[in-house]
Amino acid sequence: RILLELNHNMPDGDEMPMQYSMFRIGTDGSTLLLGRDLRPIALLQQQLIESQTVLERDYEIQREIDTRLRVVMESSNDAIVFASLVTGRIISVNQSACDLLGQKREALMSAGFAEQFDGMRSETVERLTQAGSEGVSQPVDLNIKRNDLAVTVLPVVFRAAGERMLMMRLALPEQSRLIRDSHTDIL
Repeated sequence: RILLELNHNMPDGDEMPMQYSMFRIGTDGSTLLLGRDLRPIALLQQQLIESQTVLERDYEIQREIDTRLRVVMESSNDAIVFASLVTGRIISVNQSACDLLGQKREALMSAGFAEQFDGMRSETVERLTQAGSEGVSQPVDLNIKRNDLAVTVLPVVFRAAGERMLMMRLALPEQSRLIRDSHTDIL
């Protein structure tokens, strides 16, 4: 059996891809060609290519947004931490927050955010969630466990990709009035 693939030009200008199987039959050298229309497969391949192109475009957009967020976070003087309320883990932290929390980024990434502060973990999560969910965020005063610094945390609860997230701006007491004032001006 020999396989052949040919594109036939149709009178309307379209192409019709075909796959032929060639079989030798009989003693006189006769040949039988059986053809199979490949248009459904070609259509599926084209849809696959288009889907891949859309995915690559979406991936590039996502990378661009991630880059923008990193630039904003790293250029900000505010200490900012993003955490998942579902897992309780830090998912993003800028250098200002690392410095304030007294740890390297690698140690903070995926660490429990409530574990960074004194007090019961569940109580800390509840206070931050409640303060960040009331429409207008309310500042929460906490102590950082690692260096015993008192900080004001301004939490904001939001949803991203169906998951509840928490953004926290951390400030030392002398900066907390500025954060409170600037936050109320924004809202």
